Amino acid sequence: MSGSVSRRLLLQRAAGAVAAVTTAGAVSADSKGRSGKGAGGYALSGGRKGGEKKGVDVFGYRPFTQKCLIPPVLRPKAAGQDPYRVGSVYHGVAPEYRDRRCAEAPETNWYEKFQPAYYELRAKKSVNEYLPGVKTPVYGYGGSVPGPTIRTVVGQPCVLRLWNDLDLEMACHFHGLHLPSHAAGAPNHYVLPGRARDYFLPCTVPMLGGRPDYSESPSTSWYHDRAMGVSGTNNYYGLSGFCLSMDETEYDLVQRNVLPAAKYDIPLCLQDRCLNPDGSLNYKAQQDEGNLGDLYVVNGRVQPVLSVQRRKYRFRLLNACNTRYLSLKLHNGMKLIRLGKDAWLYNNAVEEDCVVLCPGERADVVIDFSDCEQEVYLCNVLSQSYGCRPDGKPRCGDGYGGDCDKDGGDRDKDCERDDDKHYGSGYGSGIGTRYSSGSGYGSGRSGYGYQKSGKGDERGRSYPAAVPKGGYRPDEEKCDDDKYGRGCIPWLKFVVEGSKQKDCATVKHGDCLRPHRILKPTDCETTRYFDIESAGGGYQVNRRQYDAKSCQESPKMGTVERWVYRNRTSDACPIHIPDGSYQICRVNGKVPYRTDACKSDVTTVYGGEEVEILKHFRTFAGPYTAHCSSVDYDYRRGMHNYEPKAAGSGYGYGSGAGYGG
Repeated sequence: MSGSVSRRLLLQRAAGAVAAVTTAGAVSADSKGRSGKGAGGYALSGGRKGGEKKGVDVFGYRPFTQKCLIPPVLRPKAAGQDPYRVGSVYHGVAPEYRDRRCAEAPETNWYEKFQPAYYELRAKKSVNEYLPGVKTPVYGYGGSVPGPTIRTVVGQPCVLRLWNDLDLEMACHFHGLHLPSHAAGAPNHYVLPGRARDYFLPCTVPMLGGRPDYSESPSTSWYHDRAMGVSGTNNYYGLSGFCLSMDETEYDLVQRNVLPAAKYDIPLCLQDRCLNPDGSLNYKAQQDEGNLGDLYVVNGRVQPVLSVQRRKYRFRLLNACNTRYLSLKLHNGMKLIRLGKDAWLYNNAVEEDCVVLCPGERADVVIDFSDCEQEVYLCNVLSQSYGCRPDGKPRCGDGYGGDCDKDGGDRDKDCERDDDKHYGSGYGSGIGTRYSSGSGYGSGRSGYGYQKSGKGDERGRSYPAAVPKGGYRPDEEKCDDDKYGRGCIPWLKFVVEGSKQKDCATVKHGDCLRPHRILKPTDCETTRYFDIESAGGGYQVNRRQYDAKSCQESPKMGTVERWVYRNRTSDACPIHIPDGSYQICRVNGKVPYRTDACKSDVTTVYGGEEVEILKHFRTFAGPYTAHCSSVDYDYRRGMHNYEPKAAGSGYGYGSGAGYGG
């Protein structure tokens, strides 16, 4: 083991020792596991020994008795004028801050419309109350868990000066944004203790035919730690937050009341955690089984309650668990109106019964509380016995989280239906939307708006419910896995108040959201194969151990490539490819389900399976690091570097091209 890795292990152990010290006012448990604040709590599923108290039982907490917090919004220090001399800090700033040229077309500048905004943030030690009165030592961006939400406007570049006030290295990764390499947060792009890095976020979209490609405008991104060797620890201790963006198209949808207004647009960060009896985090670094928590956390609180009005709300669902997969649905069978996957809106809204999320994946959904009962629960119906993979091979469209390849599976049966083309699946040329100019924002320029299309497919889908038909009675909120089946756990309780609101947003199944440009296999210049295999307690990609200073793949800027990931292990590998979107074109040789067929930045390759993706390389040259988004397995090095290059700049396909084809 190298000296640097040994140092990180020491830092991880030191972090655990620090966290074991209970701060003043923390609740502690006696030798029998009884909480000093009372007993009689409600048990949750967990991975501890039989007979041991687990989850909230240790602390006597009754689920759904604390309010759900909304992360604060980070405000800029200045706009237009640099308040702190960008690039003067130890780790500098991306060269693209002073060079706006597109790498694939140097005669063209990338899209920029507004003056830059400047932010500052510090990662530091703090205390969080996951449970009321239980003070848990954490790390937090800005001292909060999750960190503050960064809200950006497409066309307005941003600089975030991030200081590291911790005693171990970190590397902030902006997951879902179109970014230069210096700001993308590669595992070895560290921010050392006591130092700072200026992260340049162009908040731009790639160019297509000399014009901005607004189909690539991001909406729901997030930022978190990716420092090599310690990202599992840093994420578990709280280093994550939302980054939400808006362009003229989305602004127009909000202004026309198609999408809910800002105050009804709520980010929800979903995590699982384990606490020691003294209230400190119980994290075990570099263990094969991962860290599956027995406390279910939403925005830094265990099983909270959120009061809502009788209207439609927009929720940005983020699976920020270190290893746990989620299959989310409402306990009463209400539909979720799916607006998008990962950072991007769909071209049409889609009604779904459930949403499957791997670690790092996001879902943009609307829930209509207008005519429902007073209490509604957001539940996870997916069981997971081992950190490396969920039980089964769940994908969206299965309805329950089972194997989509089984006879009768929804993806198998319907993946070639005509209405899939309506949502952008497959390679058909019809998108099923009509575009017209709509009102813009900011400078008042017009952007892309939409006329209303037809109602689309109004058919609902129904799957076996994994919760009681009548929902949860107040005395049944103990979340007994055996009673509700398949590890069904309610994570968040909505309390619906008041009468039906007249100004409710209008979005429904089939409504137009954003144009989707379909990439086709015929667009590709190159096909590359990536075989993921187990070796020596870690992973190899194409029989090579990960080397942070080595790169075998060099796509040509401006081209589309087809990448095929083949998982030769028994584990699930959620693959994240940074710097913008890619499109999933095949899963085990079949067209993906409609909600996976538009744009993605993370997708799971289950053991023994293969996934084909298409990616268009534009704007920024590399290098970048494609990696597994299950941060607990960062130490296994399941990642590879790639470096998009412009023609004539040493461009070549590298030794990995066409590997194993």
